[in-house]
Amino acid sequence: MKIPFSKPTFNEQEVKAANRAIKSGWITSGPVTKEFEKRFAKYVGSKYAIFLNSGTSAIRLAIEWNKTKYEIKKAYVPSLTFAATAHEAYHAGLDVIWGDVDENTMCLDPTGCPEKRVIAIPVHLTGNRANTAYGCPIVEDSAHLIEEGQCKNNKNLVCFSFYATKNMTTGEGGMIATNSKEAYDWLMKARHHGINRQPGGSPIYEVEFIGWKANQSDILAAIGIAQLKKLPAMNRRRAKIVEMYNNGLDQSCGGLHLYPVYSYQREKFVSLMAKAGIQCSIHFRPLHKMMAYGSTRDLVTTEYLGDGLVSLPLFPSMTNEQVKYVIEQAKLTKLLLQL
Repeated sequence: MKIPFSKPTFNEQEVKAANRAIKSGWITSGPVTKEFEKRFAKYVGSKYAIFLNSGTSAIRLAIEWNKTKYEIKKAYVPSLTFAATAHEAYHAGLDVIWGDVDENTMCLDPTGCPEKRVIAIPVHLTGNRANTAYGCPIVEDSAHLIEEGQCKNNKNLVCFSFYATKNMTTGEGGMIATNSKEAYDWLMKARHHGINRQPGGSPIYEVEFIGWKANQSDILAAIGIAQLKKLPAMNRRRAKIVEMYNNGLDQSCGGLHLYPVYSYQREKFVSLMAKAGIQCSIHFRPLHKMMAYGSTRDLVTTEYLGDGLVSLPLFPSMTNEQVKYVIEQAKLTKLLLQL
């Protein structure tokens, strides 16, 4: 039995949607992108949404918007996350303050955040809801979480990812959801070099500020629309798989994106699972301990979790038999490593 770590839920719906976009003759950002943004905003409960070329770009532009509004010099970031969360703060010229995480949710602990001239970037890790009660501007890294209505009345910029392994995917892509018209207008210009075009189709335009190239194509927006239609059903199936894992492994995980287990002998655990035909992954190794950052901070919970977390396969097309097999092999592997 070969069980991959992740597998996109694609069929003829995505193929036909992409084909229609290609045949339309408009393949860069255009009417399908606008339609996808409108549908996504409605789903998450925000007034506006901006489709971008990656979740990484979403974090970067969200940070840059806050820099235009506030005198921000630092970013409070969890070390237990993917590199992009921290990198975009660095690229924006901010000093990164590494934060520890809550042991139960694995999400950023607000108590270590200085509240002056700082932006906090909590990550909804594995799909768990992070605490967003801060006394400073917030950018939410929601790459692992897409829930119906989650952005309703939310004053933060919320960043999503549609990478290949995410709960819904366009292959590559990201989105910022916002309830601020001011932020939306700025972000729409920022994703396309800071250019503002005159209304009515006029070729005259003005470069209002130095922006970025971060827009996305109608082809991938078409795939996004097809995926968004499936998202409620995909999340229901993910929830069922998580329930089966929890019952079989005696855990109480709540997120729908990743299913973590802990092993004191992680490399051997991953290797033995691979020999059983099961691909696992690691989410995440602590960033502050890596050579790129040169940090000397001690983050007790992050370092403990980062030394042993393993993510089991979790994707909607997993069969019950496959889930049971993963549970069986995970329990057997843990037992073997205790001998």
